[in-house]
Amino acid sequence: MFKPSPSTVASLVKAIPNGRVVTIDAVYKKLAKKYKTEIACPATSEKSLCLAAAESVEKNTRLPYWRVLKKSGELIQKFPDGIKGHAACLAKEGHKIVSTSKSKGVQDFEVFYINCRGRQEWKRI
Repeated sequence: MFKPSPSTVASLVKAIPNGRVVTIDAVYKKLAKKYKTEIACPATSEKSLCLAAAESVEKNTRLPYWRVLKKSGELIQKFPDGIKGHAACLAKEGHKIVSTSKSKGVQDFEVFYINCRGRQEWKRI
């Protein structure tokens, strides 16, 4: 099992194009594939993503962490400024945010989704 560092996750997230989104599950799968392991630890991957996001905000760098969603397109509470901050960043890129039964999410996120098997724009990683 691969346990990625925040910088490892950040290098993957940097390659997500403007206006596109991925799920955290796709991030786990992409990391496992890249590092030739069966699985990337989901808990460590998510924690590393949140740490990289916090560091990006703190150092005022451009890590597009907001382009990562939960499995069903829901927003991630653990990101800087919580759901409200995540929604604001996505809205700036033209995504419509809607309320779901549990939280908030991106409307029709599947249209903007890049899966781990690789749409052309995420293959370069």
